[in-house]
Amino acid sequence: MTPKKLSFGKSMFVIRTVRGLSLRELAEKSKIAASTLSYYEKRKRIPHVTTACAIADALGVTINDL
Repeated sequence: MTPKKLSFGKSMFVIRTVRGLSLRELAEKSKIAASTLSYYEKRKRIPHVTTACAIADALGVTINDL
């Protein structure tokens, strides 16, 4: 049995909090509005691949980590 992968939003939340970043700080680093990032974390929206790459870069991970 393979381990279940976390959703994009949950992975983003876990990585962000482990790194000690607020939504506002991640927003500044990624150039994406904090409200938009919040929607992703709450799984109310799914980001476009280019947006997901910007978030991954800002968190210092690969898109596969998300």
